[in-house]
Amino acid sequence: MDLKKWSAIACVAVGVLSGCVSTQPSVSHDASVKAGAGYIATAFPHNTGVGFVLYLVNLDTGAELAMAAGDLSLLKDASATVTAIDVAPGHYAVADWGTIDSLTRQPHTRQLIVDPRVTAPFEVVAGHVAYLGRYDAQLSNTGSQFTGYTEHSRLRPTPTTVVDSHQAFSGAYPALAAQAFDCVLCSDVAPAERVRPAVSYTPAPERPGQPEGAIALTSDMFDQRLWLLQGRDIMMYPHGALDFSARGSSRHGKYRIENDRLCMDGATGDACKMVVFRDGALSLVSLGKGNNEVLGIR
Repeated sequence: MDLKKWSAIACVAVGVLSGCVSTQPSVSHDASVKAGAGYIATAFPHNTGVGFVLYLVNLDTGAELAMAAGDLSLLKDASATVTAIDVAPGHYAVADWGTIDSLTRQPHTRQLIVDPRVTAPFEVVAGHVAYLGRYDAQLSNTGSQFTGYTEHSRLRPTPTTVVDSHQAFSGAYPALAAQAFDCVLCSDVAPAERVRPAVSYTPAPERPGQPEGAIALTSDMFDQRLWLLQGRDIMMYPHGALDFSARGSSRHGKYRIENDRLCMDGATGDACKMVVFRDGALSLVSLGKGNNEVLGIR
């Protein structure tokens, strides 16, 4: 099946979260301008047998979409491939990245991105191209046929200028070359410094069964804040969206706030958790089990 027409639902269960995400079909390289739409584009290296995926969150709605990036053909080619998708205008952020097997067209890996250069929010304007820069994605394996193999992957942005980026995009999408070009991650464009105040802690209203030091959960704690737990990272977003990382893999999920309790992945009642600030430290308390986990919010 051709990648541009591939829109199958890819379901991956990782950690405690589960669900599905639809891969957004790439724009045809000879496509004409789509009225009212904006575009997200990026460049990934070609790797024989493996394609790449960027998982994005719509910050205005909390919805997730997956953008296949790079060429999935089996032919060896060292060049980077520019890929674009058309999206509704709005505010977005890159949350995770992963790989797709070229033969099965199924997701292979998925990892949370915590590099603030990559995860910074950006705006997509109708009639504009939001270019996410060029990436170097490295894949390797350690181990043996006797002990088993462990796959290691790394994603990082590589320097690229606005001129070079626009030239690469125009070469791949000549019919869209006249669109306004916003380079989100170009090395010659200084990103806007995002200064965020530290989270303040206000005691939660008293309720039955509430642990000492429980704090009120405010929207500021969930606006692209990274929650650091023991062996897990959770990137929190507005509108009840989160991305959860555990044991080297990640997954998109949902949360809601119920009486200052954090309810993840459909949890209710005592299955929900509270944030406690006691003795100058934060912890995430499981009400049902009484477990405490050291928590950091940044």
